Amino acid sequence: MDTSLRAISTTIAGRPERVADAREFVADALRGTSFVDDAVLMVSEVAANAVRHTASGCTGGSYTVIVGPTDDGAGFRVEVHDAGAASVPCVRRAPGDADGTNGRGVTIMDLLATRWGFEREADQHTVVWFEVPR
Repeated sequence: MDTSLRAISTTIAGRPERVADAREFVADALRGTSFVDDAVLMVSEVAANAVRHTASGCTGGSYTVIVGPTDDGAGFRVEVHDAGAASVPCVRRAPGDADGTNGRGVTIMDLLATRWGFEREADQHTVVWFEVPR
C-alpha cells in the first residue's frame, strides 16, 4: 500500500464465515509490507470479536474495515467499525488459562500492535483500531 494514498475500506457481512474477507482485504492492502502477517492475524481476531460480541453479528449486521497510513506516516492503521455492544474491548489475562482458545484476541493485539485502542461513538458503535510499522 502506498502511504500517500487515502484510506481504503470495505464493509463485510457480520457472519463468522465472512471473517476471511477481512483477512483477505488487509492482506491485499498491506501486501509486501513487513508486518502484513501480524496485521492479518489481528484483524481476524478483531473481526471475529465484532461478529461474536456486537450487534454486527445479528441478522443483517455488518462491520467495516479501514486500512490507511498512520497520522505520522510511519506505519499503517487498521480499524474495525462494528455495530456496538454493551461491553467494551479489554485485555483478558486469566491466570491458569494459558491454553484457552477463547478470549485471546485483544491480548494478541496488545502484544503485536505498535499501538491499539478503541473509541465508542455516541450511537454505541465501536471502532477498534491497531497500528503496525511499515
